[in-house]
Amino acid sequence: MSDKQKGLIEAFNEVLPSISRRFFVRHLRNNFKRASFSGISLKHALWTVAGATTVRIFDARMEDIAKLDAKAATCMILDARDKPIITLLKKLRYLLMARLQANRDKGDRWNCGDICPRIRSSLHKNEKVVAAFIPKKSNEWNYEIFGGSVSDIWAVNLAGRKCSCWKWTITEIPYKHAISAIWDKNDEVINYVDDCYKVKTYKRIYAPAILPINDSQLWTKSDKVRHLPPRFLRQNKKGRKQKLRREEQDEVGSSRTKMKKKQTSIVCGLCHKPDHNRRTCKFNYVQLEVGVFEPTCWMPATSFVLPLMGSMHISDDGRYVADLFVDGVVTDLK
Repeated sequence: MSDKQKGLIEAFNEVLPSISRRFFVRHLRNNFKRASFSGISLKHALWTVAGATTVRIFDARMEDIAKLDAKAATCMILDARDKPIITLLKKLRYLLMARLQANRDKGDRWNCGDICPRIRSSLHKNEKVVAAFIPKKSNEWNYEIFGGSVSDIWAVNLAGRKCSCWKWTITEIPYKHAISAIWDKNDEVINYVDDCYKVKTYKRIYAPAILPINDSQLWTKSDKVRHLPPRFLRQNKKGRKQKLRREEQDEVGSSRTKMKKKQTSIVCGLCHKPDHNRRTCKFNYVQLEVGVFEPTCWMPATSFVLPLMGSMHISDDGRYVADLFVDGVVTDLK
């Protein structure tokens, strides 16, 4: 059993590849509630699907679930979930201690050589419809059970405790087809119920108790080094800390209606080359070699700009001359 965490599925496949696994119906129910589908009718429909034993019945009940839409639910420790960790653990200890004792008191009122009342009630319900089936014995342990129609034929193996309807295999409680074969064998149905449903097993499960403890004022002081609390790091961001996981690039965003914009390669509007823009384009300004002109001369942004380089010097007659190199040709500006 698992709560369908992503890591658990891969871990079970690697560590326990031969072990059969099932998803916990309660966790599937919680997924329904998170999606705003939480109602009594949907809850009953979900458990009806969980009780399906064949693929055909499962598909039919899944079609019924698709037609439902409802809301509501609660939690056992809702009043303690927002408390500090010590208070929360105390609340859980009280609840578990009281529940274990209540189950022990319930088991003391039952007959030790019997099965649990709910299982006996389920057996009585199955026994009421056994008269509609006719068992045909194949050998000492195998029977063929005939129902009211041509397609209502089932194979039962009493030695292996199996039935072709799979309900006996899943629940370990004899179903109506198995009960028909057990009665034909003149045997007791209770002998074919799994030991986990026996009263003695129930008592053994709840025998360990959570013992009471004193208040913290009466605890003995430890000589161990006291643990310091973790260092508090103040967050610069205001508001509640983000708890949601980081989404992948191909996942739908928080709006659930639009995909996130994916960054693509940029193209300069001046030289039309990739990986830079107008501001960082080397053709967007002219930088003189000698720092005479300040600030740097900027040329107007156009669709086509010639690469310019230049320098300043003093001519023989004492005038300033600017030499500009345009495509490798020297031009004097006097």
